[in-house]
This record gives sequence, C-alpha cells and structure tokens, in this order.
Amino acid sequence: MDEEYPNLQGEVQTPQGFLNEFKENHMPNSQEMSDKALKKYEERNGELTEDFVKKNFNRLLQRMIEIETELYEEYERKVTAEAPCLFLDEHYQQDEEYPETQQLISEVKTIYESDKDFEEAFKEIFPKLYPLANYISQSASQSRRNRAGKSLESHIENLIEEMGYNFDRQEEVDGAVIDIVIPDMDTFDNNPDYTIFLACQTTLKDRFRLSLSKVTRDRVRTFIATATGKNLITSSDENDLTDGKIQEIHEKGYRLLVFDEVKEEKFPDNNTVMSYSEFAQEELPNIAERW
Repeated sequence: MDEEYPNLQGEVQTPQGFLNEFKENHMPNSQEMSDKALKKYEERNGELTEDFVKKNFNRLLQRMIEIETELYEEYERKVTAEAPCLFLDEHYQQDEEYPETQQLISEVKTIYESDKDFEEAFKEIFPKLYPLANYISQSASQSRRNRAGKSLESHIENLIEEMGYNFDRQEEVDGAVIDIVIPDMDTFDNNPDYTIFLACQTTLKDRFRLSLSKVTRDRVRTFIATATGKNLITSSDENDLTDGKIQEIHEKGYRLLVFDEVKEEKFPDNNTVMSYSEFAQEELPNIAERW
C-alpha cells in the first residue's frame, strides 16, 4: 500500500474502482464478445453449418473460448493502456469520485506547470505516477486470471443456435433462474420430459453448488455445463473434477457436460458425466424428435 495514497489501490482495483468501470463502459459485454469470437472463427475458417457444428461441437466450443480470450485480452490491453487518459476525460475535476487519484493527478499537473526543466519535472512525476500505473497493471493481470466463466453460457447458446435449436435464457422456475432452457418454457410447462435445463459453470469450484441448489425436476433433463478439466481456463483446473463432486452432482439429479477429452480420460464409464459431442450428436437430436 502506498503511504501517501492509502486508498489509491482500492480506487483502481475494487469492483467499484475506475478500472472496472472503464472495462464495463469501453469493452464488449460477455454476449458481444462471444458473438465476436464466432464471427472471427468464421472469418478464418468459413461459415458454420448445422451439420458441421453438430459433428464438431466439442472442438468448436474450445476454439470459441480460445478466440474470445484473445479478443478479451486485446480489448483489455487497450483499456488498461488508456485508463489514465480515460480518467482525465471522464472524472478529473468533473466529480468527487476517486479523490486520491484526483489528488495525485493534480500534483502531477502542478509539477508539469511549474518552471522546472524537463529532466527535473520528469524525475518528480514518474515516481508519483508509478503506484497508479502499477495498480492498473496488477488489476489487468488479476482480471485475466479470474475472468473465467462469464461467456461459457454465451458460447454454448451460439452453438446451439447454429445447430438450429431453439432455447430460452435466464428463465425463472420455482424461484431459481435457469441459464438455458431447451427448447423453451412452453415445452417445459406442457412436456417436461422433453425439456433440457442447462446450468453453466466454467469451473467447478465451490460455486458449482449454486447450480445444484437450483430447481430439479424428475422429468426434466438437467445438466451442468463446464469448461473445466482441460487447463483451458486456468493452469490447474485439470484437478477440478473430483469423485466427490461427481457423486454430489449425481445425487442432486444432474449430469455434467465436459469436453470429450475429459470424459474419455477421466470418466469413460461414469454415466453422470457426458461429453459435449454426446450432447450435440445424441442427446439434443434424440429429444428434438419429440418437439
């Protein structure tokens, strides 16, 4: 913590900090980023077809996550580099938010406007700005490590749509919000046997129990979709899937959707775990015949 500006780090890095504000205001949201990833994939590889998506759902989902991560980091680098300038444009001397950042910039301005020569002014300005730049850089690094999860749902929705299936999103059932309902709430109300509930959890840390606490129905096929187990999201998520978690998912009446490689390597004989290829090539087509 900087002794001269004890609250500066919080003004930069907390959820209420200005860097998070700038990201929300100047970066695409999760759905927009997922759409851009899909568009980028098609620019590189050609337009997707229903049959191609069905046969390659597993690999496509991985590529969408990889491309979206590339795009996110490009946008983030731009916003991070421009953060001090954005602060000048959007906050400096315009409001009373982030007072220590305001004070720091005012002191830099005073040095700049003094009669000191360039070398003398630079030697005073750089140490003052360093803590601000350092906190901005740290925040960007933490964001890249912790951002996992926000767009898995959007990527799955895009691929389901590319296969020609309908779905409703973020629907409330018995007080719980279901991420994806396939094909729609009307089918759930009239023919729950032919309905799929999807809860999306990029990793299976303790938060996966939030999905298990959502509504389950004996007649509805309920899944947790995850991207964990392949070190695609973090460098250590290959250890995220434990027998205890799989058993807990089974006892709650859910099944787990994982990448094909994870299913084949870790759970080849466990019926609670289904691969994305099985889901796209068997589960969806079979249930769609009843709609």
